[in-house]
Amino acid sequence: MVSEPPDASGYPFPASIHWLVLMSRLNLRWSMWWHRLIYRSFNSHAEFLLRPLGLRKGTTLYRTLAAFLVFGMSAVMHAMVTWKYGNQCAWGRSMIYWILHPVAFILEGVVQASWYGLKRRFRIRISGLVDVFERLVGYVWVCAFLVWVAPKHNWPLRSCEV
Repeated sequence: MVSEPPDASGYPFPASIHWLVLMSRLNLRWSMWWHRLIYRSFNSHAEFLLRPLGLRKGTTLYRTLAAFLVFGMSAVMHAMVTWKYGNQCAWGRSMIYWILHPVAFILEGVVQASWYGLKRRFRIRISGLVDVFERLVGYVWVCAFLVWVAPKHNWPLRSCEV
């Protein structure tokens, strides 16, 4: 195992088993991965911006709007940094990469809710086999999404097509 500096949770990454377990859900990947410190700042800003709307924290609508705000701020931040380093194509299509993540969170939530409904309806008991199946589907989902979405960030910046 490669020794890496620990992240804010105290787990070494990216070589630890802990990191691999988190790869089965997109929202866990982002909350525990590179942007752990900046996420807290952006999340606080999102809470500040959502406060006047009077939405209760923890509701689906609140979490969805907060996710769009957090990733929207991340898109702007990444575009500013990339533009500052000289890439004139930082603003535009590459920002779609960041905005697609909350859409994926919504899709992930719908699929999870449907799966839990099916488990309840057909009385599927939680077992080691079900857990392995769920994690395997989660890993495939996260990897497939990241492989699909990565060119939406990299290609416009490299080819300078905005």
